[in-house]
Amino acid sequence: MIYELSNEHISINVNKHGAQLCKLDATQSKTEFLWNAKPEVWAKHAPVLFPIVGGLKNNTYFLGGKRYELPRHGFAQRRAFDLVSQTNNELVLKLTSNPATLAQYPFNFALFLTFRLERNTLHISHLVKNTGDTDLLFSLGAHPAFKCPVLREHGYSDYSIRFKEKETVHILSLKEGLIDGQEPFLNNQNTIKLNKSLFANDALVFDSLKSRTVWLESSDEKIRIRMDYPGFDYYGIWAKDGADFVCLEPWQGIADATNVSGVLSEKRGIINLKPSKSHTASYSVTIEQGL
Repeated sequence: MIYELSNEHISINVNKHGAQLCKLDATQSKTEFLWNAKPEVWAKHAPVLFPIVGGLKNNTYFLGGKRYELPRHGFAQRRAFDLVSQTNNELVLKLTSNPATLAQYPFNFALFLTFRLERNTLHISHLVKNTGDTDLLFSLGAHPAFKCPVLREHGYSDYSIRFKEKETVHILSLKEGLIDGQEPFLNNQNTIKLNKSLFANDALVFDSLKSRTVWLESSDEKIRIRMDYPGFDYYGIWAKDGADFVCLEPWQGIADATNVSGVLSEKRGIINLKPSKSHTASYSVTIEQGL
């Protein structure tokens, strides 16, 4: 089931399976901004990451002395969500714990995804409710993939990623998907020029950015996409090596390190939510140029 929302500026489609955004177009020009999920390259558009972000060491965690397994980025992207409500400019979908989720993640929860259009901006909100009687341990994040290049007249290297602030930061090194040290990356800079070899060693993972706004933009200024992500402490930038897209990924949580204990409560970036409480995390995508 595909749900559609549209206004005079932008149009979106959202798949019930995984509550995955699967289209973001300019309404008038029909310009496509989201990756088309070619199965032979990378068959996803914008997976929802819950209840973990990244991978677990050996795909395993321990809770109460018991061993459990979760796939990379969790199971939300693999589950059908239920429709809560839909209006002309807003869609709300929900995933709740069930016997299948409880077998691999023994927590009661409700995860709501809200998609709302406001002029040329798409607002996406995650709401997690602890519906159980024990603390809920989780991480969440977003993984939208944007076409790059957006326009046929452009090449991949015509695009850059620009942070709002000048950054002096390292990236977290990855070894088989797990954190394994760090290395310097930006030195009082705010721009990363894209090229097809940038992600040869996996994603660029940041844990100390000052910026909470980033742009994907073309050098001729015909395309500019803005992402605002307040409240997200981690950020990933990734593309499959050589592919024509780039993922801009705000995260609340991060992959395991190579030397972790595996105890879920000790996991870096894990969120601890008390019974009956809720947690909200939102980001937005604005098409500033290219409509």
